Amino acid sequence: MTAGRGRRDAGGIGILARTFPGSDPDTVLGAVSASGISSTQFNLSCAGLLTVPDVIGPHVSVTLRDSSQHHSVSIDALSGTCNMASSDATQRDESVRRLVRLAEFCRDTGIPVLTLSTGTRHPHDLWCGHPDNQSAAAHADLRHALRGLLRDTEHCGVTLAFEPEPANVIRTATEAATLLDDLRSPRLAVLFDAANLVQRLPVDRQRDVIEDACNTLAGRIALAHAKDIDAAGRVVAPGQGTIDFAHYVHTLRTVGRYHGPIIMHGLTPSDVPAALAHLRQSGG
Repeated sequence: MTAGRGRRDAGGIGILARTFPGSDPDTVLGAVSASGISSTQFNLSCAGLLTVPDVIGPHVSVTLRDSSQHHSVSIDALSGTCNMASSDATQRDESVRRLVRLAEFCRDTGIPVLTLSTGTRHPHDLWCGHPDNQSAAAHADLRHALRGLLRDTEHCGVTLAFEPEPANVIRTATEAATLLDDLRSPRLAVLFDAANLVQRLPVDRQRDVIEDACNTLAGRIALAHAKDIDAAGRVVAPGQGTIDFAHYVHTLRTVGRYHGPIIMHGLTPSDVPAALAHLRQSGG
């Protein structure tokens, strides 16, 4: 059994593996399973490595596959968060090189999706915006990096899913659709997170924005996240903020045509039981 083909949670709900402490897959996936969840987005920090490491020993893939099978936890994605739009060309090239190795790791381990950030021009903080993020140069650099990554990972067959983020180069569903149209690769798709798209919007506008985004990206969503935000736009556990998850889940499934797991994050281990119950009640 490959890591990406374990038992799915009956409600299609997963969780970021990094929610739970630990630096070895058996400990972390054991905690995922013990929480009643059987789908996860893994991060190699949960195997004692950097999220996007320079070198991944062959034993890591074996250990992760064995732990996935032992705990009946399906690994549906791997985090590959790094700065794809740095103003430093050497850094961008290094990011692509490491991501190719991650894609090969996904292939060897049976993980179908590698998640990406579209990056920022901020020199130190990947989650901090910068005025140059919307420059033609930033968009050109991102596209060049993605074209290289798509070319160099063709042999892996892994889907690359980028996440629109307010502080990154690609911020909205419309910008994401434009990027997909420009690059025209069947292996490039979107990681959809409603909280990223409705930050600081009035609650009465959130539904319309989520519906419009799902319609814009329909059929091109490879993974979905579930985090919540409070009225000030701060991340909170699902069910503790303003997002209507019953509407979100329904819209993802019907309008967005997404039928994979919905991955919870932005929560602590103690938040998991209530968040899981809330998402299940919301149709997740």
